[in-house]
Amino acid sequence: MIHMLLPVAPQRLAKLQRAVLNRMSGFRIVIDGVQDPGNHAAVMRTAEALGLLDLHVIRYVRDKPQRRTSLSKSITKGGEQWLRIHFHNTAGDCLHHLRQEGFSQILAAKPRNPQTDTARNPVELSEVDFGKKTALIIGNEKNGVSSEMSELCDGDFCIDMHGL
Repeated sequence: MIHMLLPVAPQRLAKLQRAVLNRMSGFRIVIDGVQDPGNHAAVMRTAEALGLLDLHVIRYVRDKPQRRTSLSKSITKGGEQWLRIHFHNTAGDCLHHLRQEGFSQILAAKPRNPQTDTARNPVELSEVDFGKKTALIIGNEKNGVSSEMSELCDGDFCIDMHGL
């Protein structure tokens, strides 16, 4: 497919070839109920910067329509054009799709809280086995991952914050 891009400057072609070769097909991020378009855009840009090819978004009906702002456009910096974005209506639909693609480790983001962690103590992100096809679920700004998603996931992960 890259040969179709010719004539392209050799440096640009080399950059495109590196990007294609470095795409991660065994790692996905799922956005579960995130409401702020700026946060969607930031996740898209980060996913593209990490070399992900696919991003999953679970659509939920919102009380108020959100309009796309110039802020979100400035945050993505065009990163969304290099991603395949999959939209799902429910957490179940999304996880079914991922399992059909062979994802065997699906983990929901959850803050570490020794007072409430009982059955599923979240694993630190640095301890996740990325040798397996892995999907990480990021929840909404206020409530985190939906209860439906949390019940369907294989476990939880957390990112310990070491700063202020």
